[in-house]
Amino acid sequence: MEAAQETMQMVPESDRQKVFGQRIESIQDRALVLLDPATKRVKKITDHETASFAGEIVSDIGLVRKEIAATWNPNIAKADDLHKSLIKDKRRFDDPMAVLEGGIKQEIGVFDLEESRRREAERLRRDAEARKQHEDLVVQVAAEVEKTDGTAAAEAILREADNIPPVVMEKQRVAGVTIRAVWKAEVTDLRALVKAIAEGKVPLAAIEVNLSFLNKQAGSLKGEMAYPGVRVYEDRQVGKR
Repeated sequence: MEAAQETMQMVPESDRQKVFGQRIESIQDRALVLLDPATKRVKKITDHETASFAGEIVSDIGLVRKEIAATWNPNIAKADDLHKSLIKDKRRFDDPMAVLEGGIKQEIGVFDLEESRRREAERLRRDAEARKQHEDLVVQVAAEVEKTDGTAAAEAILREADNIPPVVMEKQRVAGVTIRAVWKAEVTDLRALVKAIAEGKVPLAAIEVNLSFLNKQAGSLKGEMAYPGVRVYEDRQVGKR
């Protein structure tokens, strides 16, 4: 195959294009025969005769696909080599930038989270302080009102003691970037999660079925595999001779 490819490289480009076109026409003619509606009857195999006919079709398809691969794969390989080379060149410059960017972003994220927690703690402190000052003031005013307007008026003022304006903490922006909160989850106790799903406390979508593991178990245990909620069945894979 390599010798044939090297020989083709020695052929002028115009001649190579001509040979390529001829091979495509040949493949097209053979493919049209195989794709003829008459071959659709192999989809319904009822006896050994139709099964053997279907096997011959599979063999013919294999030969055509082999020729398809031999026709297009060299050009695909060249394009793939160029693609890999360009990606390698790009990554030589881009990877260090991506690492630097990722590290800085992580540091900014850590700082912003800590700053957010600090800001919330300060807000709660100021809120408590403002509440205390407000309540003390209301009590003083109520005491004065009670002297002139009576107990009912003083009690009305005391009932308004909870109407305290919220404390607002201004957030300072970090230049050059946008920061948003993203909540994530991690599993710390898989058994507890599965138990909660079984009890209907957590949606079933919280876990994903590991079909790769189950198929390996089925291949190993075969008909002896008996997992609740899992159906084990035997399939057939057909290959070319």
